Amino acid sequence: AILHHYDVIWQYDKTTNSYKRWVGGEVDIDQENNTQITSKVVIVQEVEMTPAYDNKSRIIQETIGTGDAIILLDGNEINGSWKKTSRTDRTTFYDSSGNEIEFNRGKIWIEAVAQSVGEFDIIEQ
Repeated sequence: AILHHYDVIWQYDKTTNSYKRWVGGEVDIDQENNTQITSKVVIVQEVEMTPAYDNKSRIIQETIGTGDAIILLDGNEINGSWKKTSRTDRTTFYDSSGNEIEFNRGKIWIEAVAQSVGEFDIIEQ
């Protein structure tokens, strides 16, 4: 597979029970502390995306409603869903049985992908 400059890889690190981030095949460095970006939980949230049709090439992401999600937690992949009822409500994530997911303390990273044209692969190594 050919990696593009914007392709993201999250690699699970069992010793720290966290995920390390790579972009375009390179370590993704946090400019604040010059270390690799890590997260205790990674969520791939499928949302509706539409162009804003402005001169900045912005994209509007619809985060109110429901959709599918994949949650990477403790080295496991959970196929689930998300729900947010209003702008001021928090987004809640559920497993495939409809139970709300309890997250580990620490950073949670949400990767938003388009429902219609988003593409990603979960590869277990």
